Amino acid sequence: MKKRLKRSLVASVKTRYIRYRIDGAAERTGCIQEPYHCEISQNERIWAQMKRGVAARNATFKLADLDVLLREEVAKVTAQHWANTVRHVMNIETKFRGDGEATGHTGEI
Repeated sequence: MKKRLKRSLVASVKTRYIRYRIDGAAERTGCIQEPYHCEISQNERIWAQMKRGVAARNATFKLADLDVLLREEVAKVTAQHWANTVRHVMNIETKFRGDGEATGHTGEI
């Protein structure tokens, strides 16, 4: 009983004390990691494109068929797709910063 209690207590506070070297190095140099936004992640956008392609062509819902479909979708991703995605994400970042025309800022209330 004591062992279970100790494990549960340690598990409840363990995440407070986990530190990664890269986070410490970034903090010392003054780097700030922005909150994660999936709409400005190139990887997430390409992954979503591949998932849409698999979902559109998935008729059997069998794991073996999904593997084949996913490999085909991966093969469809070209350097041009990546370049377009990077360009698109850069435009979104510009709009988020407020440098673009569609900032969403309405002025004073």
